[in-house]
Amino acid sequence: TKPGAPAATVELLDAAKARVNLPIVAIGGVTLDNAPVLIEHGASMVAVVHALFAADSAAEVERRARAFSELFITK
Repeated sequence: TKPGAPAATVELLDAAKARVNLPIVAIGGVTLDNAPVLIEHGASMVAVVHALFAADSAAEVERRARAFSELFITK
């Protein structure tokens, strides 16, 4: 939703996680491809808009939403 906005690096997530004892939200440019890496590097949550709602159907929105949710399920 913010074309041209600078992206934070995973190193910034690492540094933030080391310095603060608060939940960290990755927002902007999050996809099913990069969300696992963001979570591995300290994101407690991911905020997604385009990655969900650019889908061609409601069924695909649901599939993507479930896929994002499953990233947070501890196995």
